[in-house]
Amino acid sequence: VLARHAWPRLRHLRGPVSARLSSVALASLGAASPRPLVLGLTGSIGMGKSTASEWWRRAGIRVHDSDATVHALYAAGGAAVAPIGRAFPGVIAADGGIDRAALSQAIAVAGREQSFKTLEQIVHPLVSASRAAFVAEAGAAGEWLVVVDVPLLFETNPDEASLRAAGVDAVLVMSAPEEVQVAIVSTATVLTTSTSLLATDYWLLTIDYGRSRACWRALV
Repeated sequence: VLARHAWPRLRHLRGPVSARLSSVALASLGAASPRPLVLGLTGSIGMGKSTASEWWRRAGIRVHDSDATVHALYAAGGAAVAPIGRAFPGVIAADGGIDRAALSQAIAVAGREQSFKTLEQIVHPLVSASRAAFVAEAGAAGEWLVVVDVPLLFETNPDEASLRAAGVDAVLVMSAPEEVQVAIVSTATVLTTSTSLLATDYWLLTIDYGRSRACWRALV
């Protein structure tokens, strides 16, 4: 089933990406419950993940955006609002969502390290559940490949076994020269609290380590 969906489209991908996705597709044949191939897209802030995500969408591939998911979780009615409100009193805004400025201040007061761990324990399981539902929905729709944009993919999955347990078949790491990264970050008007706060030099593993674990590396 996977091959029937995958091979006609794999012909349009060139080079090592095509070769690796082809091998992953073959490895997936015979699985009891075929699902889409899951390509993890990651990289530090300002490395071009959004650009890459848009390219995959234009190619007709569904993309799950972790930052957009967090925005929804923090909005009024979002599943993260109540637990974050309990962990950081006073951060729920009048509209019922999380006040990001108040949350940032609460983090500074409470201490970054413990606050980030608390946020991680609240937010990451919710994002993971959203991602799993996205993959399942894509599989039900007959998709052969999906992309999951996860800024902290290696930080939350420190080894290959945990990546596989998370359902990620291969990884594409985005990279950019320092001057390009600085230019991208300096033009950003909004950074998502939790994923952006956690994606600091304090929390991110070294960029070289991320590159070393990538199946492919794309240079912006």
